[in-house]
Amino acid sequence: MKEATKPNLQTVQQLVDTPPPELVSLADCLMVTMAMHQLKAEAVEVYATKVLATMQAKIATKWVEVGMADQLILKPKDAFLLDDDQAAKYYALCEEERIGAGMQVDNEGNCPALEAECLFRAARDVFIDALTPYTTISLDQARLSSTLDKLADWGLKILAKHVDPQKRFGIPKC
Repeated sequence: MKEATKPNLQTVQQLVDTPPPELVSLADCLMVTMAMHQLKAEAVEVYATKVLATMQAKIATKWVEVGMADQLILKPKDAFLLDDDQAAKYYALCEEERIGAGMQVDNEGNCPALEAECLFRAARDVFIDALTPYTTISLDQARLSSTLDKLADWGLKILAKHVDPQKRFGIPKC
């Protein structure tokens, strides 16, 4: 792997003062996808938690046999601990809740939060790749060093005064 060089301060200052419009547009997109992901993740968490509370399903026997406590599954992040039949029921009920909430997905059966996360990650990656001339850190280097989110945050902070996703995407201001 090629070692990253230090960013040129003059180039970074130029980014702060007059960023390229394409980079501002990518920052707008990243902010919108971040917001959509957060909103959808919160909504899914609410209905998935409700489904689990209604089901009152216990952890699958195979997990108890390897030493996990025999308990109810009440958090969506623990749904993988359900047995196959309970998991199928859980996902079917979540799909009903999604439809009832009017949440759209690209493919039936998909989770709206996971679709939104996928879009967010794609927007983040494109944004980080576009920042490479300023950071001297390529997308691949960022992936290897686990600095994706730090680089995205850095870029968004630098571009914040130039970004107006409400205007660009017609989102009303509160």
